[in-house]
Amino acid sequence: MKGTPIKSQSRHPKIRAFRTEENLAKWLKTEYDDKGRFCADIAEEIGCSAPHVWTFLKKFRIPIKTASEAHKGKHLSPEAKQKLREARKGKHHSPETKRKIGEAKKGKHLSPGHKRKIGEAKKGKHISEKHKQKLREANSGENNPNWKDGKSNEPYPLEWNERLKEQIRDRDDRLCQMPGCYLSENGKKHTVHHIDYDKKNIDLFNLITLCHSHNLKVNSNRAYWTEFFQELQTMRRLNYKTCSLSETIIV
Repeated sequence: MKGTPIKSQSRHPKIRAFRTEENLAKWLKTEYDDKGRFCADIAEEIGCSAPHVWTFLKKFRIPIKTASEAHKGKHLSPEAKQKLREARKGKHHSPETKRKIGEAKKGKHLSPGHKRKIGEAKKGKHISEKHKQKLREANSGENNPNWKDGKSNEPYPLEWNERLKEQIRDRDDRLCQMPGCYLSENGKKHTVHHIDYDKKNIDLFNLITLCHSHNLKVNSNRAYWTEFFQELQTMRRLNYKTCSLSETIIV
């Protein structure tokens, strides 16, 4: 018998039936690489576990696919989707798990190509009113990850008015001040953002012009963006007076 014999002490008779490692490697490459089968399917056929198959793939230097590569072009049947829905019903991530997921995603951004694919996948699809209502309820009040003990419901001070916002926009040349953006207004006024997210703090140093897209972006990870924009304001060496209604706002 030519080739490296499979260890006789292997407790999987179907694996021993291949007799040599070369035969097993050739069969695995055909099933996994050429036919695109999953490790779990292969494991069920030869009577072992999926991690065992994965170990063989590494041993025989057969390139292991990522999850996206393994699922490319494959679709779950309606029955499989229903089973997944039933298995997940009533299950929720714990606060600790949510925190870990948030930290893992921190600083990561979708590539332009990925955004384009998501846009194309959603093209022509519409959310029903019932679904919209569920989303509103799921993300309102204390359910929203940005909930800050109802601070968003607090009233703005009397000095917070359109005249003050126009002064800030003019000071910032009516451009979004997010580095790398600097989008100009195009028929729609930019947003004036509170750097420390405190509505009552209308000190001019605490106000900055952002486009609608970046104003939405900075609503998460608030501690980071507060420090970011405070440093940005300091670097610009803009020393502001506490807000007044005077026309001159930069000293």
